[in-house]
Amino acid sequence: MKYICRTLFIAATLAALPFAPTQAADKTTVVKFKPQTTSATIKGNLKGYDTNNYMLGANAGQVLKVVLKASNSSCYFNIQGPDSEEAQFNGSMTMGDFSGTLTVDGNYKAMVYLMRNAARRNEICKYTITFEIDG
Repeated sequence: MKYICRTLFIAATLAALPFAPTQAADKTTVVKFKPQTTSATIKGNLKGYDTNNYMLGANAGQVLKVVLKASNSSCYFNIQGPDSEEAQFNGSMTMGDFSGTLTVDGNYKAMVYLMRNAARRNEICKYTITFEIDG
């Protein structure tokens, strides 16, 4: 009986493998401004469930602006504050760019992603993202 249960478990696991989603790539880039500048523009692309993360150090009181120009209408970005797992800005909910005064010092993360409808079809998004800090 033990042999039959183990065999059925292995068979069921193997049968499910072709339908399992591929492993998503999670890439992180540190955003650096050139000397004497207050902005940086980065070109990128992603596919399916991939996520491109951009880390940017900033101080409380500064104004952060983030603009995304994407080839895919299902491509968005979120902003997370330092030491936070929750998005303080959700691009898919606001359908726009981000501009806000930062409340704490630290590393902010912008996460570029495809919505599930496009990700499950393994669509591609080519984009340009611009970060600007004032103050």
